[in-house]
Amino acid sequence: VAGHSVFTGRDQDVSRVDAIDWSLEDFQKTQLDAFVGQIHEGVRLAALDPASMLIFSGGVTRRHAGPRSEGFSYWQYADSHDWFGLLKGKGGARGSWSG
Repeated sequence: VAGHSVFTGRDQDVSRVDAIDWSLEDFQKTQLDAFVGQIHEGVRLAALDPASMLIFSGGVTRRHAGPRSEGFSYWQYADSHDWFGLLKGKGGARGSWSG
């Protein structure tokens, strides 16, 4: 899943998606639902095949988001949302990333 923004995780309330929890450029504010949908779809597809590998890509692109990469922040979003309940009972998700 290609990263397009950085989840800053200021609010872990999983009942809503709010732009305040993301480092977005002005033109991206209308695209947030698509970004979250891509994360969910990647997890959904990975959950279908236990041999699959889900990769969230994207570098450190937002100075005001700190040293957090797009890829790692997508992993954090999925993890903070309990992998949307799709990876339960399958050994969970393991994260691996490099700085």
